[in-house]
Amino acid sequence: TLIDNHDMIRFLSDCGGDPKKLEQALGFLFAVRGTPHVYYGTEVGMAGPTHENRKEMQWDKNPELTDRFRQLSGARASSQALQVGHQQELQVGDHTYAFSRMLPEEEVVCAFNNSDDPVTLTIPLGKESQIPDGAVLTDMLGQGQAVLGEDRTLEVTLPARGFHYLQWKE
Repeated sequence: TLIDNHDMIRFLSDCGGDPKKLEQALGFLFAVRGTPHVYYGTEVGMAGPTHENRKEMQWDKNPELTDRFRQLSGARASSQALQVGHQQELQVGDHTYAFSRMLPEEEVVCAFNNSDDPVTLTIPLGKESQIPDGAVLTDMLGQGQAVLGEDRTLEVTLPARGFHYLQWKE
């Protein structure tokens, strides 16, 4: 899985230079099935059309994006569910999407908001979910937590163009 490479326009150029869109695309890339492939420079926000894709690496171009990239790759590396877990779609909206990556002993609910406004989602867990009622799920990216309600739903508030990885471990 990839969002750009040397044969195509860099993602940051393709999304109008919006670093939040790039961050969200990387968040999605590191959460979905498949092995994420990142072309050099994407993690620092290098932009450019196809003919400029082989410029020298700009190491210190965007330290905040680079830190977020490290956080995302660390979350994936620390989670067996994100690496090899079964993926189940949980919620689809006009600007929102949520799915779960699950193993018997771990589940990560990944929720995305692609709108320009914050949104609160009510995400129903799938039938295969192992998460017990009342369980507390921790955001792997350090942005809070969510509690599973008795009706087997999670209520999650997402910032504009934001996302969460909510992890439960047995």
